[in-house]
Amino acid sequence: MGQLYASLKTGHVTASVALKRLVVGFSAKNRFYRANRDLGRIFKTEFILQYLSEPELRSRIWHGLLKVEQLHALARDVFYGRRGRINARELWEQMNTCSRLNLILTCIVYWQAREISRVPASATRSPMESILPCWNTSAPPSGITSCFTVIISSIESSSAGAVAP
Repeated sequence: MGQLYASLKTGHVTASVALKRLVVGFSAKNRFYRANRDLGRIFKTEFILQYLSEPELRSRIWHGLLKVEQLHALARDVFYGRRGRINARELWEQMNTCSRLNLILTCIVYWQAREISRVPASATRSPMESILPCWNTSAPPSGITSCFTVIISSIESSSAGAVAP
């Protein structure tokens, strides 16, 4: 057992190869299989006890799960046309669909981070003007599209004035 773990630690064997050999090559009667299964149970029990006794760990795990769930909810909202289902048959089409969705989500998260960091800097303006730059323009916006056009142009103008390092 020590030899397997030493091989995993040094990188001579990947975890997937070791797992395949354990699952395929061994049955429940094998001592090595049972020893690894019991060791896994010990680690699981130790983690559960640690989880139950440390409120800070529970909080960290809960916040991490909440972030992932919020990202999944955003993905469902963005990809509303098919409700998150990928109907493509070919693998490359499925990967393209997922890549596009990830790119859109990344852009949304990046935009939100820029806007959140910009709001405290513009504390002299009204809260609505700080969040939506098109709120107080001379011509009223004709919907959310024109507002995003103003936001994108303001982002482009602010990034054009920045000096590259």
